[in-house]
Amino acid sequence: MDIREYTSPTLPVAQFVERYVDTAHYDTGCRGCDNYGQVWVCPPYDFSVPDYWGGFREVCLRGVQLRFSPEEQARSYDPEELAERLRQLFSRTARQMILRLREEYPRSDILTVGGCHLCEHCTRPEGRSCRYPEGIGYTLESLGCDVSTAAEQLLGWPLLWSRKGCLPEYMALVCGVLIR
Repeated sequence: MDIREYTSPTLPVAQFVERYVDTAHYDTGCRGCDNYGQVWVCPPYDFSVPDYWGGFREVCLRGVQLRFSPEEQARSYDPEELAERLRQLFSRTARQMILRLREEYPRSDILTVGGCHLCEHCTRPEGRSCRYPEGIGYTLESLGCDVSTAAEQLLGWPLLWSRKGCLPEYMALVCGVLIR
């Protein structure tokens, strides 16, 4: 497997929000998820999503493509085996990507992929505050971003998905960097 990293041009937040974010219906796609209301990085939020975006000057995307060999693409996987393999691969890659972005952009907010990776169990269902509020990284999707369109237009490639137990040419992780 080959891993390639891409960075989009930096855009003013207002322009990015206008093109790629639906702040009025930010949580529509999240409501059916098991994490909705169960982890601090997922809606519903106790803050205004438009005000959150408005607290930043610029935004850029960082994308990582996990590129699969022709042999990996030709193989037919058991759906459960494939789901577990991708979960582990995405989790490890996302953690590394988020740590690098936090080092590279120390005074920025990093919009993560796949939710929070700081705790094994979130305190939200217990009604307790987040253990690491300074480390929270909301996802682009949970703040209303159409990640598919943003990735295609800003990073230059579409998001691909596995189908019927087979891997595509690549799968991707996309994070956002919000610059104050």
